[in-house]
Amino acid sequence: DSINAEYGEEKSLIQKWYDDYKLESKKIYDEQVQHYLEVHHKAYIQDLEEKKRLTKMSGAASKFEERIMARRLESYNKLKEEHDTRIAEIKIRREAALKVEEERKRKQLEEEERIRGEEEER
Repeated sequence: DSINAEYGEEKSLIQKWYDDYKLESKKIYDEQVQHYLEVHHKAYIQDLEEKKRLTKMSGAASKFEERIMARRLESYNKLKEEHDTRIAEIKIRREAALKVEEERKRKQLEEEERIRGEEEER
């Protein structure tokens, strides 16, 4: 019977230890969950604030981008106009040079025909 008594005592000690262990484990788990929730809630709040800040910046960034693009377009149009003007001037000079060359060739042919005509008359 003393064996049964010792076993009963040990059983109750083991049960008490197990119950204490379960309570301690649950307490630790609850603390970890609470800590996790607090950390993630703080991160969530920070993310919302960052989103709000970036949203404000986004509007400013869009306006800045629009100003930059307007300046670039203005610069592009100015350069394109200058380029088109230069191309037009080059075309005019080429056409004038072609007319001069055609006139020179025409006069040369007339001169050659005149000379041939004079030689044939002799």
